[in-house]
Amino acid sequence: MSAVVEKARRFKGWAEGNGGEALPLTSEYELARIKHADGTLVIYRNKKGHVSFSDSIARKAWAAFMENRPFPMNKRHKRTKTEAMVSRLIERDGNACFFCGKPFTPDMPPTIEHLLSIAKGGNNQIANLTLACECCNRAVGSDDVAEKIKFRDKQRA
Repeated sequence: MSAVVEKARRFKGWAEGNGGEALPLTSEYELARIKHADGTLVIYRNKKGHVSFSDSIARKAWAAFMENRPFPMNKRHKRTKTEAMVSRLIERDGNACFFCGKPFTPDMPPTIEHLLSIAKGGNNQIANLTLACECCNRAVGSDDVAEKIKFRDKQRA
């Protein structure tokens, strides 16, 4: 048994000890498939034997395992917004809230806002996203697009 396969076997036991559930593998490249509170994470091994991850939670869980620290899998883990997406949105729209126009600062960082909310059929494609301060993001909630534009016009008046 290769070292990485043995490490994956130990990872599965560690994950179950942290509240996860080991699931059957679905491809020859999978080392571990773990059900957790947010869904399922997968640890992969590519043809060269390098380990890769299905998402940021899988990467964080693997890092916690490697550092021998807990990672409760029976509670929800906040996913981090990708800096790449925020950078793309800042490049496209500027470094200010879409609604109130105030510039983002360390005390007022950007949040990603869906113009057409997921609840109303929106998606995570960049054309449906913009940046907003947390206050404005909360204020518009899952309003429809027309209401969000009215809110923006009122904020900037």
